[in-house]
Amino acid sequence: MTMIKMEWIKLLKKKNTKVLIGLYGVILLVMSGLYIFGEKSFGLSIYTESQFIKATLSTMMGFILPFIALYLSSTKIIGEFSHHTIKNLMLLPIEKSKIFFGKIVSVQGLLGVLLLMQFTVSLILGLLLDGGFSLGVLMSLFGEYLGAFVILGLINLSGSLLAMVFNSGGLTIFIGYVLYIGMNFISLYVAPFRTISLTTVISNYGSLFNGTSLTLLLSVLAYYMILYIVGSQLFEKKEVQSCQSE
Repeated sequence: MTMIKMEWIKLLKKKNTKVLIGLYGVILLVMSGLYIFGEKSFGLSIYTESQFIKATLSTMMGFILPFIALYLSSTKIIGEFSHHTIKNLMLLPIEKSKIFFGKIVSVQGLLGVLLLMQFTVSLILGLLLDGGFSLGVLMSLFGEYLGAFVILGLINLSGSLLAMVFNSGGLTIFIGYVLYIGMNFISLYVAPFRTISLTTVISNYGSLFNGTSLTLLLSVLAYYMILYIVGSQLFEKKEVQSCQSE
């Protein structure tokens, strides 16, 4: 918990983190403002309350949230090595595996806070403008947001791994999106790959906890295990190399 708390504080103090949170908030406010304006000023009913909550999540998951996950996870890793502060972490009386774990969890915690904030704001707006929800609809909406949180965890881990390979935040983001497009292209023509492709897993975040198939859940679990094991091993290797070069 000490390592997670320390990484969380470091993450929140970064200027870029504050900028991304601000950008996220502005986009959410603009979407909410358009929804309110359409409902109140013109009597438009483009979305029901549940559709609005899903639409905001779909918009954010289309680019903004994956970008934030990739950017924060990559810069958090790269910063330690580029500024040579990883040596200070190595001197702490903490298991080396917990350093990598703390970085992943701190970024994931921030993503969770953003999703919770978005869910709360859109839920309140939906209740105020269009009425209430049935329990089934509410659980389905919560399931979609929970699925998004889990999928962002995979993107978080992927960003950390790519950052250790390419040593550049910008390159990590670029390669991440190129790989995603590439896997999506392969999935179109190779049916067996389509069922376990990371692109399939990511695009089906909404159904992950809403009547999903066992194959999808197992694929998510497998990706988590592979990405975390490879990432932690690579992180420890770079720690040793960085400290030896000092």
